[in-house]
Amino acid sequence: MENVEILVNWSMEQFKEFYNSRVDNSLLINTMFVVERFRRKGIGTEFISMARKKAKSLDFDKLSLFVLSNNVTAQKIYHSNGFKIIKEIDFNNGVKINHIGGIYFMVCDI
Repeated sequence: MENVEILVNWSMEQFKEFYNSRVDNSLLINTMFVVERFRRKGIGTEFISMARKKAKSLDFDKLSLFVLSNNVTAQKIYHSNGFKIIKEIDFNNGVKINHIGGIYFMVCDI
């Protein structure tokens, strides 16, 4: 039982900084994914535009999101839509995510 508790604590500790990261008055885009064959058609930008409109209607003044540090394609879209990296979170490849490296926390004004 002790080994299970240690494993759970290690896994949760890995996410601590992730879950404690936030920007006041920001609407968090939790997940965004465009299937590869539909990329480069403006879908991501359109989604961000829709999120901006919704956030503004709810009196938020920022959008925020997390992106894997090695997901350069997504970062280009976010940067072109005004997002800036405000924090890099260390993230070990210990959980079942096919990723090596950190996570960027990004924010943009509406």
